This record gives sequence, structure tokens and C-alpha cells, in this order.
Amino acid sequence: MGLTGRASSRPRGTTNAATRAAAIVRTAGALGVLTTGLACGSDDDGAVSVDNSARAGDFIGAQPSDGDALFEDDGAGALPPGSTPASFTPAERGAWALGSQVPTDTDLGPVLPEEGRQDGCGTILTGIVRDLPESHPDFGGDISGLQRGLVQRELGADGNPVLSNDYDNGFIQSPESFADWYETVPGENIPFYLSLSLEGANDTFGFESHDFFPLDGQGFGDEDEDRNFYFTFELHTRFRYAGGEVFRFAGDDDLWVFINGRLAIDLGGVHGEQDETLRLDAEAQRLGIEPGNDYALDFFQAERHVTESNFQIETTLEFTSCGATVLR
Repeated sequence: MGLTGRASSRPRGTTNAATRAAAIVRTAGALGVLTTGLACGSDDDGAVSVDNSARAGDFIGAQPSDGDALFEDDGAGALPPGSTPASFTPAERGAWALGSQVPTDTDLGPVLPEEGRQDGCGTILTGIVRDLPESHPDFGGDISGLQRGLVQRELGADGNPVLSNDYDNGFIQSPESFADWYETVPGENIPFYLSLSLEGANDTFGFESHDFFPLDGQGFGDEDEDRNFYFTFELHTRFRYAGGEVFRFAGDDDLWVFINGRLAIDLGGVHGEQDETLRLDAEAQRLGIEPGNDYALDFFQAERHVTESNFQIETTLEFTSCGATVLR
């Protein structure tokens, strides 16, 4: 959303308990950090390759459970490391590609990072974007402004953020409504795979879009708006901490980054673009991290209001998790 976005007096609705009680598909564990030039989760030395002729929505599809590459080519060969597939949509920096809808009956096992892996995992991160309807009680309503402290400082046992007692400050109706954000609940949200290609420059990699609407015309549709404004995005990866790394995010609305299961960036609430830079050395003791080790990074974002959608990542982290998206 932007600060010029309209406010709404629409009362918070109620969610469908019967629908929520239906089968839930959970996204967690080692999320797909894909590479266009390195073998991921494989014992051979073959390169992961990309089909440049594929359309967005064709190249991801059902995720494999045996560590095979998520991108398949047509024999044309692999792109150089760090290259962006031609099927991606360019952003101001980097590019993105919407994959297929995630089937609610998808059943995958974890594809974990390889022990002792020394190479990186390229520059394509894949997560899950979920479309939510404007009628959802937490979406399309009031502007709260930046609200830190809406979630607790450690991830829950299910790998999701846990609301604090102050969640109402961020226009969140209840823990039950919040469960729709990062769980796949038929009838309440519609999940798709979404890949971000990070562009390198001066030892940093980044993605930047000031028109970040990956679900236009998808899911529940644009609902009488000119864009699809209501969605959440989560991705889960790992990185190798060497010392001196930074991770910056700028955007709207809610954004929570957890490192080693601990809250590292807290930009909750329905607000205009906010910007925060995490310097890992300065926060190492609080996050429980030491150089030379690999740690989990869990990223949760929500777009809950018209009229803008800004999304920027800039980092010097070396991502190491090469597994497929895990659903359970």
C-alpha cells in the first residue's frame, strides 16, 4: 500500500470455520533456493538448466521430492550462474516469475541441504505467494501505520510467526484469521509458487519492484480493483554466515524476517514503504549466530491495502539451501 491509499470503514468479518477446518497444506522447511548454474541437492556434477522458452506458470509446476532440479530444459543447455531465465518478468532490479497454483493435495518430503556443501546456490529464490480475498477480516481495511511487536520474537513450533498480545494494533482480527496468512486453507486463500531472481552488483544481490503485483488476474481476481492488492508471500532458505553480511528490506505492508528462528526485522502493520537494514555482526549475539555456520532465514510478507506495492531486498548473504519447497 502507499500512504495515499484509501482507508476503509468496512467492519472486520468472520472467517469460515468449516473451511479452515478443511485440509491445510503447510509450507515450511527447506524452501527452494534455485540456481541456474549449480547442481542443487544432487550427487552428480550436472548443472541445473532452464527452459528459456517456458511461460510463467509452466516451469515450476509440481515440485519434485527426490532432489531433482526444479527447472527442466529442452536440451538447449544451462544458463550461466546468476543469469535470469528469459521467462521471468523484469523488475527495476532483478526479475520475478509466477509459477503454477499449488495443488491442495500436494504431498512432498523434505529435500534438505547437503552436509558440508561449499558452493553457493545461485540467485533465484522460490517461495509461496497466497491470494486472499478483500473480504478477509485482516485485508482491505484500515491503515495502522508501522506497528512493531505484533509477533513474538521466536518462530512457533510450526515454523510460522506467533502473534503477540498486541496484534490488534496492526488490524489483525485474531490468531485464527492470522492462520490464513501462511497456511494454505481451501476457500480462504489460493497458493502459487513465486520465484525471485536477484541481480548482482558490487558484491551485493538484490530485487527491487515498486509495482509488485505478481497475482494480477489470478486467484480470487482483482475484485473490482485495477490490481490484485491482497496477498502474502513467504520463503525459507539458509545462508552461510562468514561475518560482515547485511540484509536490507524496504517495502509494505507487514514484513518479518527471522534468522535462526529469532526475529531479526520487524516491520508489521498496514503502512507505507518502510526500510530497515540488518547488520548481522551487530545482532549476532541476539540471533545466536557465529561465523562459519549455516543458519535458517525465514521471510514473511503481506500486502493488505491499496494503492501501492513496494518490495526490495538487498543482501550480501550467501544462500546455501538448495532443497525443493516442502509442503506438509
